[in-house]
Amino acid sequence: MVKRFVLYEVVEHEGWKQLRSLLRGSWSPIVSFLLLAVFFQMTAAGILNADPGEDIKRKKMAEIVIGEDPVGKPLKNFSGVTVDGKKVSSTDMRGKVLLIELWGLNCGSCIEEMKALESIYHDFRDRGLVIFSVNTEQLDSGEIREGLRLKQLSISYPLLVDPDLEITRIFTSWFIPVTVIVDRGGIVQYYKIGFNDSDSGKVRRMLGKLLE
Repeated sequence: MVKRFVLYEVVEHEGWKQLRSLLRGSWSPIVSFLLLAVFFQMTAAGILNADPGEDIKRKKMAEIVIGEDPVGKPLKNFSGVTVDGKKVSSTDMRGKVLLIELWGLNCGSCIEEMKALESIYHDFRDRGLVIFSVNTEQLDSGEIREGLRLKQLSISYPLLVDPDLEITRIFTSWFIPVTVIVDRGGIVQYYKIGFNDSDSGKVRRMLGKLLE
């Protein structure tokens, strides 16, 4: 049996976060211990407490999850394959504004974000926006298509499979959804773990500036 990489959904509501397992039945003492350790790190950093400021909270969360805040730094190169079998590469996106989304079918906030991004893609694609939507559950193309069909979700931007999690591990080690925006020069300008109603407006404003 293939052991899947365990990711957790970050659920945001009125200033607090809770964690929910995405892969039911995947708990183990080691995973539980590691998650508890991360939870205490987040608490110590003030992420789960009263809001210390959105940017400070985002930076601390990024440092815990991937060891650094990627904003202002060059995007780490990666390549992948879409569910349609097309090969794509981050290096081919230089000169374009790229939004990268990491998601899972069992992640409710991921699905809500995908709906929001579909609308954003429709509004900005003619201005040069490219979206790579990376599934983090090691699913194949057929499983991704079927999962979205069952959720009655139609997505027009490219969906990437990530069987070995080579892309996923660049952007997250524990939590989804994750949203990354990269400017035309290949520099990360936005990195956010989790999704709430206000994020769509933030993403739209960021894209509006980068696509001027």
